Amino acid sequence: MRKMFLLLLAFLLSGRAISQSNGWFVPGETPTTSTLNDICTLTADTAIAVGDNGVILKTTDGGISWIVLSGGTSVHLQSVYFVNSKIGWAVGRDRTILKTLDGGETWAQQFSTMANRHGYDVFFINATTGWNVCRDDWPGYVAIVYRTSNGGNSWNSTLTGVGDNLNSLHFANTLLDGLSETAVLSSKLLMAALIGHRN
Repeated sequence: MRKMFLLLLAFLLSGRAISQSNGWFVPGETPTTSTLNDICTLTADTAIAVGDNGVILKTTDGGISWIVLSGGTSVHLQSVYFVNSKIGWAVGRDRTILKTLDGGETWAQQFSTMANRHGYDVFFINATTGWNVCRDDWPGYVAIVYRTSNGGNSWNSTLTGVGDNLNSLHFANTLLDGLSETAVLSSKLLMAALIGHRN
C-alpha cells in the first residue's frame, strides 16, 4: 500500500494538470531535487517521505506544502515506517537506521553504520518489535534481516541465504510469544521465509 501511495504521490507531484472540477488538486512542489524512495502516512493529512542524499520531508496538509527535516545523514534513505503519529524509523545505505519519537521533527542514529551494507525496508508491528532488510555489496553478498525487540536499541541479524536483493518485508502473522514469525520477503521472486528464534 505504501508503494502504491508513493507512486500516486510521484504522479501528483510531477506537475501534471489535474482537473479541479473533479475535486483533485496539484499539491505543492517538494523542496528537493533528490529522488524520493518511500513515504509513510501518519494521519490523513500528515506524511513523511525519505529519499536520496538523506532527504526527509514532511507534510501536514495532505501534500500541499512540504518542509525539509534533518536526519543528520547524507546517505540515501530507502524506507520509512511509523507505528503511530510519533514513533518511526528510516533506513538506508551503510546500515543507517534512524529513529524519531516526535513525528519526524528530530531523528537519532540507532545503529552503528557499516559501509557497503544497505537497508532496503523497515517494518514494525509495534513500538518495540521490528525488522530491517539489508544486503551487502561485497562479492558473494547475501541478504540479511535484522530484528529488534527493544525499539531499535539493539538489532540481531539473520542471514537469509538469498544471494539476491530483498526489497521489502512484511509480516503476515506474529506469535506474541516471540517464538516464530512468518515473513513475506519480496525480491525478483516472491518468497515466504520462516524465521524462528527464541527471545
